[in-house]
Amino acid sequence: MGLGTMGSQFASVFLMAGHDVLGYEPNDSQWARAQKQIRQGLLTLGNERIEQTFTHGFRRTTRLEDVQHVEFVLEAVPEKLDLKQRLHQSVSRLNPNAILATNTSAFRIVDVFAFTEGPHRVIGTHWFNPPHLVPGVEVILSEKTSVYTREIVMRLLRELGKEPVLVEDSPGFVINRLQMALVNEAVRCVEEKVVSPNEMDILVRATLGFRLAQFGPLSVADWAGLDIYKSIFEYLKEHLGSRFDCPQMLNDMVDRGELGIKTRRGFFQYTGDFETLLSNRDKSLRKQGQVWSHGGESYDEPK
Repeated sequence: MGLGTMGSQFASVFLMAGHDVLGYEPNDSQWARAQKQIRQGLLTLGNERIEQTFTHGFRRTTRLEDVQHVEFVLEAVPEKLDLKQRLHQSVSRLNPNAILATNTSAFRIVDVFAFTEGPHRVIGTHWFNPPHLVPGVEVILSEKTSVYTREIVMRLLRELGKEPVLVEDSPGFVINRLQMALVNEAVRCVEEKVVSPNEMDILVRATLGFRLAQFGPLSVADWAGLDIYKSIFEYLKEHLGSRFDCPQMLNDMVDRGELGIKTRRGFFQYTGDFETLLSNRDKSLRKQGQVWSHGGESYDEPK
């Protein structure tokens, strides 16, 4: 439901996996753009028979009633809560059996499906742009989502080549909370003239982005030392304000002597000798360095 930037590429992913796709898009101008985006998505994914795949596997509809025969509904309409609520309420009445998924990036699942019939079959699947290329998907359950619905959707996403991760039904879920915090601080740095926008993006790509491609932020923290992170939080709070309060969980871990790699316990537990752990880390980062040197392109200063 909805063939904008995200919905069009959802269609590409499902078509590429051999599924029949029905796209609900009542706006003709958006439909004109969507056709190009779907074909481009198939091309990017390596489809060698784009027209055949598109013609035989995809059908557009402007009638919501047509959803009564589908098995899985993935909604990707604009982030307007009342719009999502009305659509899911209508679809749930038209089709009492389909699994209903929303791609909302911020609204709580319980709110999106507040008026939906059959709450056992609702679920959140938060994909990331560009969804045909980014593997991760946040999967969010409501309090009434059934085990069957959860397992079917997790299996479906894996079959599509995605990496689904279950997260709690919290505003913004996980990645948008991280992303908004990063963007917030990045804008502050530019606003305070600490760095230019161009240099900001180069710096993040070459440091945080480089490491995060192989290790998540908690693994990176374990390697740095959680006591070091606590000290940095305290210094930043003193000079930049309470937005840098050290999380209580981190304080407690440091108090217990759980400092990361150097104590073999932090956010994760580590076994084996330090030299082996270090060697494995460096091999992963060296691999990422090869990707960087062969595939990365530097930004030119914007004109």
